[in-house]
Amino acid sequence: MIISLFQLCISYSQVSDEEKLEIANKWVKENHIPLNTLHKVPQNEILYNCDSTLFRKELRGDTIYFWTSSGEWMQDLTDKYGKKNLPELINSNSFGISSYIKNIASDGRFTTVHLSPHVFLIKKDSLFERVDYYTKPEKFIDSLYDLWSENLGKLMLSDTDTTLKKKNENILEEIHKYLAYKFRLLFHCSMFKDGKRKFYTSGSRKKCDDVIVLDNFTKNGDKEYYEIRINNDCKKDATTYAFGIDNNFRLIYWEGCFTEELSKAKAVTKMLSPKCKQ
Repeated sequence: MIISLFQLCISYSQVSDEEKLEIANKWVKENHIPLNTLHKVPQNEILYNCDSTLFRKELRGDTIYFWTSSGEWMQDLTDKYGKKNLPELINSNSFGISSYIKNIASDGRFTTVHLSPHVFLIKKDSLFERVDYYTKPEKFIDSLYDLWSENLGKLMLSDTDTTLKKKNENILEEIHKYLAYKFRLLFHCSMFKDGKRKFYTSGSRKKCDDVIVLDNFTKNGDKEYYEIRINNDCKKDATTYAFGIDNNFRLIYWEGCFTEELSKAKAVTKMLSPKCKQ
């Protein structure tokens, strides 16, 4: 049962930052809320990078689920949205598993974080990334998202419209029905041998598919570090994103802070004799 702190009945504009900070700290203490962690998962799954950003690494057989931030929101206990959303958040099934409160700002606002999974599969000497796609045409999916967004704007003005809420829930359910996935090769140690810098996932540069580009390659003894970028500029919306991977399939910018280790690595123009992970 959440302990209420709202009996003060003070409007948002009348509460000073100091008072809001005091209210926030009291609420956290009374409800036993840990900050910047996931308290309902095994603690060895929780990782922090050099910026103290939280990641969760969940192993399911040979499949790796990396839970990363899908969005951060600032919420305030002294306004109507925070009064409603924050208690709902800490009472939800996801809290402490895929959502958490990161910190309390000096003005008493909470930073809430929601995580979503990036899924990878290791098979022998190769790393695969799960890629989502829709089984319906892009225009059809876009039209559903446009309708959902239009309804969301109306709900921002009147969040008591249960009929509109239900419509939006149904739209998301319909979109989810058309969502599928496949595993796409992301990394193999021989992809960039002999100075090669690009790998076409379709096998041909003539097809519209992702291109994996080697941005940087460094070595420190038998440790190899690859900075790769996945580009696709032939679709309606060009996409690009990057990973840092070592030859043991560690995602080096997510699995901790390796500043000292990486500082000892030296740049290499090409890999002459790749030694693949067995």
